[in-house]
Amino acid sequence: MKDASSYLYNDPSLYENNEPFSSRSNKFYARIKDECEKVIFKNSFVLEVGCGNGRNLFEFEKLGANVFGTDLSEYAIDLANTYKTKYNSSAKFYLGDMTKVNFEKNFFDIILLLSNTITEISYTYFNDLCIYVKSILKSSGVFCLEVKDSVVHFNEKGLTIEKYCTNDAVITDTITIPGRNNYIYKCHFWTLGMIKFILSLYFKNIQIKSITDKRYWLVCSDV
Repeated sequence: MKDASSYLYNDPSLYENNEPFSSRSNKFYARIKDECEKVIFKNSFVLEVGCGNGRNLFEFEKLGANVFGTDLSEYAIDLANTYKTKYNSSAKFYLGDMTKVNFEKNFFDIILLLSNTITEISYTYFNDLCIYVKSILKSSGVFCLEVKDSVVHFNEKGLTIEKYCTNDAVITDTITIPGRNNYIYKCHFWTLGMIKFILSLYFKNIQIKSITDKRYWLVCSDV
């Protein structure tokens, strides 16, 4: 069994369907569509952290936004640039740690962390990410997150305490992609309360809404 975390998602077989507008991808976007359309506006500058193949950003571009994306996966960014050409998009994609990208200060109107990507982030790194997000976000901007409470995840998947490392709060789980492979997947344990606490260190206003599939939508701002 391969280790998904060591591959940083560069193994093509991790992608069940590489097409951004597949039926599976459309289902995921439908979950956040209404909330995204409430904050994204024409000519706004939007950054997605962990953008994958660019699917969400291509959708945001239809709303008139100027879109940017970062991802740790070279394969995902290559896909994003391929589809950028196919869709005649003006999106800009960056490979690597978003906190190391030299974005202009007070530049973005909206920054998004979607699809429960926070589980791939350590507590220390999320704190650093929030500091960087605050520096490149306009004073009137918003930081939006789609998250799933790890307690719910534990309960749904029947994960036992043996799969939880108390030293670094990492859960060892598996990903199964039908017809492709099984992967060992290590993710960080995040509760909604923990996420809210760190965000509250940097943002005055945090709105939390329950959305489909036992997930939460957070909108953080200083307005």
